[in-house]
Amino acid sequence: DATCNLKCLNCGKLNKTSCECLCADGWDSPDCSRICRDEHERCGVNPGFPSKASCSLNKQAVGKKHCRKMCGSC
Repeated sequence: DATCNLKCLNCGKLNKTSCECLCADGWDSPDCSRICRDEHERCGVNPGFPSKASCSLNKQAVGKKHCRKMCGSC
């Protein structure tokens, strides 16, 4: 049996089966240690990534990496 040593921070809840944290609203990262925010200056801006319709661009990279807050990924 594999042991899950992950510790969830900032009120995150640990799913022991999948060894993943479910972060509370406003928190992000595998252990919920990072504030949820957009990492790209063009999130919500035109030209750039003006709306949630942009979240699926670049093989989902906009929603999963660059504009996580705008796209609701965290």
